[in-house]
Parts: sequence; C-alpha cells; structure tokens
Amino acid sequence: QVSRANPNNPVVVHFHDGYMAGIFLPVPLALTSRVVCIATIHGVAETTSLRNPTKRLVYRWLMRRVLRTCATFTTVDSPSKMLLHRYFDMDPRNIVTVHNGITTTQCDQNNGPRVVDRAPGEMLAGLVGLLSSRKGWRIAVEAVRLARAKGSPWRLVIAGFGKDEAFVRDAASTCSFVTYLGSIERADRSLIPYLDALLLPSESEGQPMVVLEAMAQGVPVVATAVGGIPAVITSDVNGILAERNAAAFADAMCRLEDSAYRHSLGEAAAETIRSRFDMSVVAEQYQKV
Repeated sequence: QVSRANPNNPVVVHFHDGYMAGIFLPVPLALTSRVVCIATIHGVAETTSLRNPTKRLVYRWLMRRVLRTCATFTTVDSPSKMLLHRYFDMDPRNIVTVHNGITTTQCDQNNGPRVVDRAPGEMLAGLVGLLSSRKGWRIAVEAVRLARAKGSPWRLVIAGFGKDEAFVRDAASTCSFVTYLGSIERADRSLIPYLDALLLPSESEGQPMVVLEAMAQGVPVVATAVGGIPAVITSDVNGILAERNAAAFADAMCRLEDSAYRHSLGEAAAETIRSRFDMSVVAEQYQKV
C-alpha cells in the first residue's frame, strides 16, 4: 500500500527481528527495485535454543529466506557477526554493523517526576530492564550487599518486568537495601537521571539502549564486557567494565564513591554518546547501508 501510494519514491522496510523477518517479509514486494529491505539483529545470545539442532535449522532457513529477497542484514554489535556465522553459516562480510543510537537533544530537556527518593548520604544504583537470570539481577543484589558490608552507602533500585519478577519482589521484601519499582514508564526520564550508577551484570547483550540512556545523562555504567558494550564503554574512561561476579561489581561501586572519579566518568560518558551514538550519526550510517 505504501509503495502504491508513493509510486515515485523508494520504500524502506526495516525489520528489527531478523528471524521474524523471514516469516513476514513480503518476498514479491522486496524483489522490486523501489523497495529497500533491512533486517537488524539486536544481538545473538548463545542460549539453549541456539544449541538445539532443530531450532537452529529453522532459524537458519528464516535467515536465508531473508537473504533471497536481497535484503541487507545489519547488527548492532560486531561480536554477533561471528555468532551468526557459527550458528547460521552467514558470511560476516555481508553483515553491516550499525550501532544503536539515542536522540541526545532530549537529554537537555527537563526530566520527569522522580520515582524514587534517597536518604541523606545514600547512593543509588539502578538495574533497569528485563528481569531474568541472564540479566544478572541476583549479582546486582549481592554486589550491593557486599559494598554495604564494606561501609558503602549504596541502595539498589530495580525497575522492569520478566519471568523473575516474583523473585525480585521477594528480594525487595527481605533486603532493606533493595527497592523494586515494577515496570515504570520513561525510566530514562523518571529514574535513570537520579541514579549514581547503572548496573548491568548481563550474561549476553546486543547493544542495550539502557546503557546509552544512562551515559547520555552522565550516569556512570558498571557492566560486563559482552556484546556491543565494549564498543561504548572504555573502562575507567567513561564507565567501568567488570567481571560477571558480585565481588567485581561491589569493588567498582566502592570506587564510585569518589565523587570526582564518578563525575569524570559521567562527563566522558555523555560526550561519547553525543559524538558517536547520537541518532544523527546512526542515521548517516543507515543512509550508507
């Protein structure tokens, strides 16, 4: 319908799920010269499903169906290229890396009403996103416990939803230093700007938007060096990359008690997003694709 309504203009179809694109991609339309199709892979997690031969064959068939339409594959992180080659036999040379982006001008606007308060002298660490073991929320809870045992005044604020939601609620009810907010709207405006640090002890990632949102607000991020995170964070320059264990995250949080160090990381983080991950930069990269 879009193509018929704009007979003189090219049509760009952008899928944000490479697997599902193989199901829904309109093949006859995609083969016309005026239609440009892009399928973006937002990270490849080495989960049990990918190790299942049957599911892997299905996913591979879907991917190759997309390729037959002359669509262009992009990925938000370079490591996913090798995983796509390993599991789906895709040529990494035919996959273009285009990082996620954020509209940094919105960060200059007034933030929304804050959804959490802090006690005098308290420091807030946040974990925002899907609540699952892969995201490492238990590691974050234990890290804050260890940091507090060393005298650090940290409290953990968790926001999000997922299959571990009941366990997170239990943790919040039994740990005085854990607050669970549930799923909240516009965490980038109502929560993240008021944090002293964002924690992301993930097992695997693509290039998480929450990292870009925090860094754009000058909030230091402590994260594992997985997926596309090292492409954004240079440890001890604009954030901290830590091993995926509670002790390493607790150590990073204790270091962030130094306000000068914390502010230095935050300023460098904001500049990184403005110069390399602003939506205008990403738009130019997609124009080239």
